[in-house]
Amino acid sequence: MEPISTPILSFEAFAKGGDGNVAPFSLKVYTPGYEAGKGYYCFASCPYLSKKPYQIFGVDPEQACELVIDFIRMRLRGSAELIDMDGKPISLPSIVWSETPTE
Repeated sequence: MEPISTPILSFEAFAKGGDGNVAPFSLKVYTPGYEAGKGYYCFASCPYLSKKPYQIFGVDPEQACELVIDFIRMRLRGSAELIDMDGKPISLPSIVWSETPTE
């Protein structure tokens, strides 16, 4: 299954590996969905970590969004540090999912 929804998060930075090499890092997280028999899920596309998108399941859309960010953080831990254009460490943003728009 591939993401077909709208991105709710688009994040770009650089990943600095343990060897000092720096590479572009991008993460897109898509609107949560529901799959019969499996539950709520969120897709994440992160070419730095995988050519294929990740599909992370949760008990509801909010948890699926939270878990996809936690999963990416876990995959980066110990292998790369996210940095900005100036080389300063930065963190992945959190996602607070709400089906109703806030003003």
